[in-house]
Amino acid sequence: MKQKLVQLQAIWHHYQNTNLFFEDGQISAVIDWDQSYVAPRAWEVVRTLHYVCKLDGPLCRIFLTAYRDVLPLPPEELDLAAAVYGWMRGHDLWHYEAIYLEGNQRVRAFLQPGPYIPFAQKWATLRAYL
Repeated sequence: MKQKLVQLQAIWHHYQNTNLFFEDGQISAVIDWDQSYVAPRAWEVVRTLHYVCKLDGPLCRIFLTAYRDVLPLPPEELDLAAAVYGWMRGHDLWHYEAIYLEGNQRVRAFLQPGPYIPFAQKWATLRAYL
């Protein structure tokens, strides 16, 4: 499971030389400088579940189980982070600014077709898997 966790993190963090840190000849950290900020680790887990796992129940469960094998993360902490994250995403124009004002077409991959579903509703559905 740890290998799957590393693979999922690598996808999200733009696995490239400028984002890699090494210790003893092995990768010790991956930092995405494009979206760096201080946040609770539960926020980063929710963000990973959203962007990398696309809130897919079985995939999210694999990621979260592997994460919890390394560090504890109580459900209450995860739910609180998901509530705040959902509110922020619902009021955030980051995707649109990046695409239309900055010309960053890579961000289009994060926009999903179909009707708008509030993150809180998506989280409630996902919560049954976790």
